[in-house]
Amino acid sequence: MAAKIEDIRFKAYRTITRQDDDGEFIIRLPPKTRALLRNRRYVAIRTTETRLATTDGVAVMPEVVAAVRGLRADDHLAAEIDEAFCQLDMSLRVAVGAKGYDPQNGKVLTDKTGDADVIAVTPLARDLAPPRLASWIGFQWLLFRVERALTGDFETPICRVEPQYLTSLGIADGGVVVIEAVRGTAIRRLLAVGDRQDADSDRDAEKKLGVSSDLYMPLIFMDKSTRDQLRVEPGQVVWVRRELWSVLRRELLKVASALVLTVMGLIFSVHEVFSGWLLVEVTALSVLLMLGLALLECRNAVRSD
Repeated sequence: MAAKIEDIRFKAYRTITRQDDDGEFIIRLPPKTRALLRNRRYVAIRTTETRLATTDGVAVMPEVVAAVRGLRADDHLAAEIDEAFCQLDMSLRVAVGAKGYDPQNGKVLTDKTGDADVIAVTPLARDLAPPRLASWIGFQWLLFRVERALTGDFETPICRVEPQYLTSLGIADGGVVVIEAVRGTAIRRLLAVGDRQDADSDRDAEKKLGVSSDLYMPLIFMDKSTRDQLRVEPGQVVWVRRELWSVLRRELLKVASALVLTVMGLIFSVHEVFSGWLLVEVTALSVLLMLGLALLECRNAVRSD
């Protein structure tokens, strides 16, 4: 048994059961191998066989975050289980360009998720889990491959995706999202690709990794400051989910508006029990509350970090 999980070169088998994924992208490890993580819940998945070129000419390894789960007894695995065995979601295999195998017979899968034969696993020093309230309300992580900002967005701290992915994230155009990479986190406003913006890409990363065209990941277009904060390069993959508090602020404004109007209506309907000054004070406080909430929402509609 290896002393460190970083020393093991894993063979990536497909995930069979995902009912306990909690909206995350998962890797399943045998109990003894998982024990090497020392209760770390997230890991970085990398391949060492393929490198992605960057703007400054320095090659980087493709990498992505994965959530750790244990092997399921009901998977009925037929492949040999050793310390180098792991089950990896197809999306994660596509992210780093890893070849997939069937855990029930050990054969190579027909889905072309990459050319790399082995992957490396490194414990992540932080958790990605959102607040418990966010988990209760519900959210969905999505994976995107990083691309440079579109024309007109340079030096603007926003990100863009194709419009259909905003719906999948549960946000409107311009909503705020949390972006997680192996080396960092960013909170940004996410907009749809504009009608006059060219979102075409030659998809060099997937070609380099050996991923078939029908499995290409959606792109997220980022300015350089965001990429620097996340410490990612074009071609690498990030996790994205909606940011809870921006959603709550917007809904709170709607609820507060209705509540204030209701309270003011009740006050005016029984105004004879209130003195003139008390009526003015309650009305003024209600208006100030509404203005404060509106200004807060306006501020957060412009600033996202």
